[in-house]
Amino acid sequence: MPALSGSTLVTVRERDREGFAGRSQGRLVTVEELCRWPGDHVTLELRGDCIVVHAGALGTAPLLVTSRDGVLAGSWNLPDLRPRFDPEQLNDAAVTRALLRRPAYSSTAEFKEVYHVTERATVQVTTSGIKVRYPDPAEHVLAARTLAEDVDAITAFEDVLDHVIRRLPVPAGAAAAELSGGADSANLVLTAAAVHGTVHTAGIEVAGPTGRSCTTQGWKPRLLSPHWRRTTATP
Repeated sequence: MPALSGSTLVTVRERDREGFAGRSQGRLVTVEELCRWPGDHVTLELRGDCIVVHAGALGTAPLLVTSRDGVLAGSWNLPDLRPRFDPEQLNDAAVTRALLRRPAYSSTAEFKEVYHVTERATVQVTTSGIKVRYPDPAEHVLAARTLAEDVDAITAFEDVLDHVIRRLPVPAGAAAAELSGGADSANLVLTAAAVHGTVHTAGIEVAGPTGRSCTTQGWKPRLLSPHWRRTTATP
């Protein structure tokens, strides 16, 4: 679509149950307007001298990009980019973190010529290469805030979570949720089950001393298992 700046914009936006509300319908738009989409998005700004990739705030489908011979390629699936980078050019630190299951959330990927487009990041691609600019740092909470009187924080949290889950369309075909074992994914899958019914889940269970040393969250499957269906057990 045409943009007010004279560049061309291409955007992929996350659907919600109300569809693409606010479609531009051929009128001129700005990058700022597209980036205010309430769901996730990936927006390409095609300028005369470069391409700029703008990522949304949710990180629903993390994007990977690489550039070679004047061609920018991107995918949510790393093997799709295999013909466009040298697999022998490993990023040692990123590979080590991946093998230890301690990945860092950054633009650094396991291969030197590939970059993660993290949430709210801006990627500028020119003939000189790829530059990634992170968003401004968040203001960290230094101390707990005092709740107003008669505020039920747990109910408010559940209401917000329920609203977000209901906004998303029901997945077409088969879908499953991967549980990390933490409280975040557990809360999400319980809310999804309450909204959509049966939710198929998957996770990794490590048996023996190794598993006990890796996690202290064994009580969560016992507590939550009545609320979902375990379809497959892998020893």
